[in-house]
Order: sequence, then structure tokens, then C-alpha cells
Amino acid sequence: MFEFVPQWLFSATFFIALVLYLVTKTVKVLPYAQLLQWLSILVAALSLYLLGAKWRDQVWHDRAQALQQKVVELEAKSNEENVKIVERVVTKRDTIRERGKDIIQYVDRVVVKDNEVVKYIEHCPKVPNEILNTINKAATP
Repeated sequence: MFEFVPQWLFSATFFIALVLYLVTKTVKVLPYAQLLQWLSILVAALSLYLLGAKWRDQVWHDRAQALQQKVVELEAKSNEENVKIVERVVTKRDTIRERGKDIIQYVDRVVVKDNEVVKYIEHCPKVPNEILNTINKAATP
């Protein structure tokens, strides 16, 4: 609210108002002593209020700075975890590709090795269970 006003100004105003109040209480011959006394009370109260507002703003500013620091630290940790997750996903993807290649090679080897299976597929509309089982193995992770 009053970031542009230095805190010492509010403190100085409070102490000047306090001194003016004490002077008006001790010296009775001052003209308008009653008015100066009420004015010093008003200025002292306003100065205390503004000092409290300045202090409260500083407390919130410090809390915001601490939370911003935590956010920066958590972002760094988050980036590290993201890298780990990406590495895991890439590793799983590579493992699945390798396993798929192995199963394809196995299916090709079975088909080439067992010409009867090829003949059976050509002559009969029903696919043998051996080929279905190998295809099912390839489909499961």
C-alpha cells in the first residue's frame, strides 16, 4: 500500500506527535494547547496504524518470497522427476519393441519351419490354435 514511503517517516511522525503531546500536557501557556493535543493524538494514532500496515505488508512480502523460493525448488525437483519418467517410458517402449520383434521372428520361424501350418491355412478356413496363441502372446505386454 505504501511501499514508496520509507518506514522511518512513520516512526518519526509518531515520535514527533508523542513529543508534541507531552509538550502540550506540560506547558499550559501555549495557545491552542487543546487543539494541538488532539491533533498530536490523531497523528500518533495514524502513524501507528500506518506502521502496522507497513509491517503487515512486509510480513506478507516475506511469506511470498519464501513461497516463491519453494516453487522454484519444487519446479527443479519436478523437472528431475519428469526426466526419470521419460526415461522409464522410453525403456518400456524399447522393451516392448524388442519383445515384439522377437515374437515376430518366432512366428516367422514357426511358419517357415512348419510348412504344414502354411498348407493347413491355405486349405482350411480355420486358423490353428498354435498361430492364435503366438499372436496372442505378441499382443500381451
